[in-house]
Amino acid sequence: MDLATHVADARALGLLRAANLDAALLAQVIPAFRRGQYDLAVFAAMREVEDQVRFEAPSLAGLVGVELMKNAFKPNGPLADPGLVAGERVGRMELFAGALGVHRNPPGHGLVDYTDPQEAAEVVLLANNLLRHLARAAQATRGRGRPRARRARTP
Repeated sequence: MDLATHVADARALGLLRAANLDAALLAQVIPAFRRGQYDLAVFAAMREVEDQVRFEAPSLAGLVGVELMKNAFKPNGPLADPGLVAGERVGRMELFAGALGVHRNPPGHGLVDYTDPQEAAEVVLLANNLLRHLARAAQATRGRGRPRARRARTP
């Protein structure tokens, strides 16, 4: 690894450490990042988003990727926040679907080679932001009679 690559790697790793990442992301992403496996870090981050959406919307357990996101967050979907205006609900649905379509599917099929640690860190931060949106949606939809989910988290 040349000096410029090492510096870029250290900066991106520092960015992730300072970001107050979700505990599951932290456990899965940082080890891959340290090994320079940025594509695995990105895939793991987006897979965690997908897994947590599936966990919060168990009726959609058979769905994956973009289809899962669209069904989870669509109007009247199990994670559609009734406190948001219609356009914001659609925006959240499209944000989740787009993020998984762009960042989870290609690495999952081996079509992307993330060599830039900064770019990989930005995708991990996007996944972290999606998990924050998911937590808000899950909290808001529990008021509609959906019970709080229980999940034993393992890294």
